[in-house]
Amino acid sequence: MGYGFKPKSTQNWFRNSPDRRRVPPVIGSLVYVIQRQQTSEPYQLVGKYKIIKFDEHDISRGKEKTHRAKLENLTVPDKPILLDDALLEKISKVGHRTAHDALVKELQKQNSSFRQPLQTNIITMLNWLLKVETDEPEVSDDDSDISLEDAYKKAEMKIRLGQDRFRKNVEKVWKGKQCAVTGINYEPLLIASHVVRFSECLPGEHWDGANGMFLTAHLDALFDKYLITFIKKEFGFKIKLSKHVDKTALYELNIKGHEVLNTKVLGHEDHLKFEEYMLKHNEAFNSKNK
Repeated sequence: MGYGFKPKSTQNWFRNSPDRRRVPPVIGSLVYVIQRQQTSEPYQLVGKYKIIKFDEHDISRGKEKTHRAKLENLTVPDKPILLDDALLEKISKVGHRTAHDALVKELQKQNSSFRQPLQTNIITMLNWLLKVETDEPEVSDDDSDISLEDAYKKAEMKIRLGQDRFRKNVEKVWKGKQCAVTGINYEPLLIASHVVRFSECLPGEHWDGANGMFLTAHLDALFDKYLITFIKKEFGFKIKLSKHVDKTALYELNIKGHEVLNTKVLGHEDHLKFEEYMLKHNEAFNSKNK
């Protein structure tokens, strides 16, 4: 990715806050790309990047922007994050409202690239937004300065936002909300279950809808504790029971040992990914049933 600019323009240098001097961006400088299509639309946070190279005499943007900064992706969500009123309500609950308001003022004031560095609290908020929207768990450098109650609130908000995102992705992959085993579609009874546990996910797997399925609460509990898994057969994924599970309890729950997942709704690529995730669950299941 590149970003065009005119180096000798006084509007395109970073400004050093202490003495207000203009200083140029350098290789290694971090850049947050924030843009909007029209003035009537909300800003969008595209991602966080690092300058890795400068190209001079880049005429791709004409005489207006003669140089181009080459950017390396650091944290880039699947789609830009709208900095709208709905997001404002969310970030207000985790203590970033002041930073959001300051960012809006900065955007209105800057109106051009590489003009001046962002304030620390704004950077903290932007990093938080990007971490919520990507696979990285949130790490805050100033958690030691907040109360235990506030820390719990922040953690609870992060978990809830993550669960909502995962649930929507599972719904998209599975073409709706219904238990993959029973077919029950009564939402209060459904859990968006991770196939590969969140703590064991690789980058890109945490919110992947193919790494999940809707299960009723009792099936989710058994699946999460590796008391059941689903083995791929020619006709689909058939349930396999752990030798440690209480067979009487399963009988009372109407689990008979021949249940099969309904994976017909999965697209081809999602089906392949789901199969890979389930193989990992099978391996964990087998290791606990030796």
